[in-house]
Amino acid sequence: MALLTRAFERRELRDPGIFRAIFSNTWLAPILLFLRLYLGYQWLIAGSHKLWGGEHWIAVSGPDGQALRGYWERQIAIPEQGRPPISFDWYRDFLTFMLDHEWYRWFAWVISIGEVALGVLLIVGAFVGVAALFGAFMNFNFLMAGSASINPVMFVVAMLVIFGWKTAGWIGLDRWLLPALGTPWQPGTVVKGLLKGRAANEACPVCEMPVEVGRSPTSVYNGLTYLSCCPVCKERLDAEPTRYLAPAAGTA
Repeated sequence: MALLTRAFERRELRDPGIFRAIFSNTWLAPILLFLRLYLGYQWLIAGSHKLWGGEHWIAVSGPDGQALRGYWERQIAIPEQGRPPISFDWYRDFLTFMLDHEWYRWFAWVISIGEVALGVLLIVGAFVGVAALFGAFMNFNFLMAGSASINPVMFVVAMLVIFGWKTAGWIGLDRWLLPALGTPWQPGTVVKGLLKGRAANEACPVCEMPVEVGRSPTSVYNGLTYLSCCPVCKERLDAEPTRYLAPAAGTA
């Protein structure tokens, strides 16, 4: 029993030093800048053709999304000889479902505007990690639909940018946005200011230890925000909120 307890005890596994040097150190920011600009340029060019090009997908004289409809129809087709573009039947069924329900009419807007937005965000270096994640997701779907082109290269580059999200936007707007807004697990200065004074408690509901706005883990119950002193107390609070917040729950 003691062996199982030690095996599954809570612990933090630290990344190797080389990983921290590559993905958390600003000395690689110029290389990540190059990768980021490459991705941004490719997405901006691809999206601009769909928005303003000669064969744009949206804002046309007829129904929107006809070009996307034609693309989906070509990809789901099963030839009499040779392999079909789509290897997985479930993905072909998914595209067929979207075709049957004419989702291409609004999905063309999502793709066109989304590609341009991704390009702009990556070029200016704003929310680089999120933008690269959505870009990789789009590359993945193009690959699943049987379109290779440069999607494999863009997917790999996007993954490198995602891994280096902390410093990928260092030469860009993220240099100021990340410290100001922070992350879901570590709020920035602006978010801390917005959250200041809005917590419903001044001590941990589980162990009554002091808590600090912007640093302590948060839980929401009955529309109120409660702070815990540590992740362990947060887990206990989330598991049994009525046990630790019974007085507040009765008044909320």
